[in-house]
Amino acid sequence: MIEQLRKYPFLRLLFPLATGVLLTDYLFFKGTILSFNYLLPGLIGLFSFLLVSYHIKYYPVRWLFGFILSFFFLGIGMALTTGKLTRSNSSFGSEKRVYKAIITATPEKKSNSILCPCTLEEGYDSLNLNNSTKILLYLSPDSAAQNIKRGDEILFYGQPLLPKNNGNPDEFNYSRYLQRKGISGTVYVESGKWKYVSRTTSISCQEIAFNCRDYVM
Repeated sequence: MIEQLRKYPFLRLLFPLATGVLLTDYLFFKGTILSFNYLLPGLIGLFSFLLVSYHIKYYPVRWLFGFILSFFFLGIGMALTTGKLTRSNSSFGSEKRVYKAIITATPEKKSNSILCPCTLEEGYDSLNLNNSTKILLYLSPDSAAQNIKRGDEILFYGQPLLPKNNGNPDEFNYSRYLQRKGISGTVYVESGKWKYVSRTTSISCQEIAFNCRDYVM
């Protein structure tokens, strides 16, 4: 193992990076949300010390560079995880509203609905939303929903909420699973409570990848 670490030095950085991810994930689901107001200055400070320690030629303190580098990657893991989990920690209020959403993946037919992963672009009634708020939209399987496609922009009336677990021992934590994937909630919308608006024309790297996948399939 030690020989492998010496042969591939970058593997050493995986340990502090993974530690930062796991630690932040644990704290988040225990109710402690780290703030970028502290993480970002800390990363900048560590990077500055990293540059200084790199130019130190005095051998007895050369270990300082590796020590600071490990803490720097620990901070990167914490910052990345905090950003992802914070984006999924959205609040949709206590009542139904009209939302504008863009379908971001190919809709999937379920037994009693059509699943449409989407991103909320806007919430009406003065509701502030993160532009990257992702939800799972379940549409009633009528003729209109059968024709919905990835990239379509729609309006719907509903109340997205993060699913609550039943509290049974050893049950699968679906709520936590969705948050780790960056999904803020789910909503089921009946027929007549949504309408097609337009089709987006923006093309991203993800769109190109999805197009290639759909072509192959």
